[in-house]
Amino acid sequence: MKKFSNILKLLTWNNQSFPIGSYSFSSGLEFAVESKIIQTGKELEYWLNDLLKYGSLHSDALILLEAWKLANKKENKKINNLNSFSISLNQSYEKYIENYEQGKSFIKITSDAWNHKFQSKNLTFPLAYASSSYQENIKLEDTLICYLHA
Repeated sequence: MKKFSNILKLLTWNNQSFPIGSYSFSSGLEFAVESKIIQTGKELEYWLNDLLKYGSLHSDALILLEAWKLANKKENKKINNLNSFSISLNQSYEKYIENYEQGKSFIKITSDAWNHKFQSKNLTFPLAYASSSYQENIKLEDTLICYLHA
């Protein structure tokens, strides 16, 4: 049975009004719509499918999975190394800013609200999310599903 408080935390973290700036970033989707690369629901489906299979959502999901597992093993040095690798995967400066700023905001809020501890204040968003989830004893599968849904 899932802990209701964990579900509420995940819903809170994934809410568009949770102040990490997620409403400000679209991973290029807005440009694709404005440029008429995406004009139909089917094209949007293809775009999202590609992000999940080949793009940043795929790599972010893998980073999140590994970060949660490293947190479980208390492997702080490896988490910092994984963060450096995560930074290197950003294809553009804009994507780096998106990942870094959301991570920084997420760390600030969860530190203040839930007293979460982080090995660095400069983690990318998937690492920060995984770290908070682990600290809340939220299962890895639930963490990943909610992260990707958001």
